Amino acid sequence: MLLGGVSAASATPAVPLATAPEPAPAPEPVPTEQVPTEQVLAPLLEELVASGADPTSPETAAELSVAPEGPGSLQTDAQDRVVVTATFQGGVDDARLAAVAALGEVRAVSPFLPKVTVAVASEALPALAAVDGVVGVAADLAASTGSTSLATTASATSAATAAVASAAPAAAGCRSVPVDVDAGLNSAAARERFGVDGTGVTVGIMSDSFDTNADALTTWATDVSLGVLPGPGNPCGHTQPVEIVGAAQPVGTDEGRGMAQMVHGVAPGARLMFATGTASTSTFSASVKALVDAGADVIVDDINLWYAEPMFQDGEISLAIDYAVAHGVLYVSAADNFNEFGLNQPEYATAIGGWASSVYSPTDCPAGIAAAVGSSQIDCHNFGTTVDPDPTNNMIAMNTEGSHPSFASVLNWAEPVNGVHGNLIVALIDHETQDVLFTGSRADTSLPISSYSGILPSTTTGSEPPTSLGVYEVVVVRQLDGYDPVLPAFKYIFPNDQAGTVRDIQYYQNTDTVTVGPTIFGHTADADVLSVGASDWRDLVYNEAFSSVGPVSHLFEPVRADGAPSARLAAPLTRSKPDITSLDGAQTSFFEPPVAPDGNYYFYGTSAASPNAAAVAALAIQYSPQSSAAEVKRAMTSTAGPMENPYPNLSDENVYGAGLLNAEATLAALPAAPAPAFTGDGSTTLAATGVPLSDALSGLLLAGFSLGAGAVALVVRRRRSAR
Repeated sequence: MLLGGVSAASATPAVPLATAPEPAPAPEPVPTEQVPTEQVLAPLLEELVASGADPTSPETAAELSVAPEGPGSLQTDAQDRVVVTATFQGGVDDARLAAVAALGEVRAVSPFLPKVTVAVASEALPALAAVDGVVGVAADLAASTGSTSLATTASATSAATAAVASAAPAAAGCRSVPVDVDAGLNSAAARERFGVDGTGVTVGIMSDSFDTNADALTTWATDVSLGVLPGPGNPCGHTQPVEIVGAAQPVGTDEGRGMAQMVHGVAPGARLMFATGTASTSTFSASVKALVDAGADVIVDDINLWYAEPMFQDGEISLAIDYAVAHGVLYVSAADNFNEFGLNQPEYATAIGGWASSVYSPTDCPAGIAAAVGSSQIDCHNFGTTVDPDPTNNMIAMNTEGSHPSFASVLNWAEPVNGVHGNLIVALIDHETQDVLFTGSRADTSLPISSYSGILPSTTTGSEPPTSLGVYEVVVVRQLDGYDPVLPAFKYIFPNDQAGTVRDIQYYQNTDTVTVGPTIFGHTADADVLSVGASDWRDLVYNEAFSSVGPVSHLFEPVRADGAPSARLAAPLTRSKPDITSLDGAQTSFFEPPVAPDGNYYFYGTSAASPNAAAVAALAIQYSPQSSAAEVKRAMTSTAGPMENPYPNLSDENVYGAGLLNAEATLAALPAAPAPAFTGDGSTTLAATGVPLSDALSGLLLAGFSLGAGAVALVVRRRRSAR
């Protein structure tokens, strides 16, 4: 046990908590007959229905071990209906969709899987579960986005927005806000040298919302007048407004508007579109398809549905990414902000945000766990050795109530989606009081995922917000009643969106069976995705401390569209991620909270870095429209600049990818747009491609002439083809 007798509030060791344990021998798997557990309502929803509690109350959130608000919370609407997704066997026909619509408001229908997302009263959940063909009803918890905090709100009166416009800082040219990343990314140099600004290229942006936050400091219209978004009245002459496509937007933080400002700064001529994607994996997938069908050349998202994205295989969202890639789209995704490192290990500074074991090794559980999970037929993973077993992996964490009001953990175990037979539960114990604070629940019975969110105890008073360090015991529980006694690999991370919450862990070193540090998972780990880490535009040497790290290890083939469990891979597939690092911390008109001493708004996180990378891709596509998405991606990674890696337990490529994105070098590595060539029969073609010029013109693909590198280059939009 860790730090026996030491107060949780005052525990601040200056040395590592423990040395690495001897690896425990892997037990032989117990042969069992694989019979899936039949459970239509997810356990979390069953508990909600049984309690009859108000799904919007903090007390209900605490009882369910979900966040009271923000990422990891129950999503509810103005009528207190809960957002859930129903999965059907045999497809979704009109009759089934009508039956769902009779119970609530349909929010999305997945284009790739038989799933329907709906807002429904909690008392109607049993009726939803009884609809013909429904085989599962999952709770759609609130997603995480890759910014480091929520947007600041302020009075949105006309006087306030007018004051913003009049008090905007001076910037070069017609913009009222500078493009801070231009120098570090060499994007200004790329625009000038190659005569590009993104014209003729469409960038689709996915986040929580765009101009739905009534309390945000500025509005969409104000942003246009400031020159930080395109639209009628833009002082720089970029008059094509952002287009909203896909599902109806929720009221959110307007992070999508902040991302659009990033893209517009680097590629001001690009056409911009926005679609929300945070309600569910089905909403996300439908939005990807909507953006592709509306003409996106590049799509960038900053969303992580961490309660619903598997760690050991590509999930549902990868089916949507496959669709985008097949239509020639370059897909860019934020790597997320889940990294933590050992602040109490100054000589190591080990990355500790993720913890994975290649096998579950059972031992006895701490007292109180059985009652907390409601089962006496349990055991717990042995973090120690056979000689000195330890069912806990202790950690030091900071309560951050006020700025980040919830602490979360999500655990996956190695069974395929739609083929889950066992049940592992992640739990947290207060070391000082031995109270079980949280026990993870399953939001979806088809997924091998357990997660919890909640507020850590705060023992320090008199400060605003109250903060304190505490010692907590992480426990991984295996439930045996009603489930198979599987012995799978597993991994858990802390999706806190703020490095520094977890200060130290007991077992922080890698062994033959343990891998510590990696936090990237979900669709940003997809091989076809350009996964983007973040570095401050003032730094350029190190990644942000919160920027998620790899590698990614998959044990199963991608999720199947027919609903059958995916096969296990012949050997584990390890993939380095992120792919590249871009810059964050740039100024916006409203997002995120003002930073002293200047009081301006700076956007931090991989949410900010990824749209800057997408904008560079837009410049590259305009310059070299005949190049495929894969070729543009390759140019971006192959020309990236060197960075430094502070983490001894991770390789360089799993910290910053190929390195720091360089826009000018990217474009220089690509062939320029082919000049028109005239043939003997009087027709005009593009010399390098043979595409009739009349075809390009008839599709309104001609973007104009652009002077670059001393030559006139015809700029046309890429012809799409399946790849």
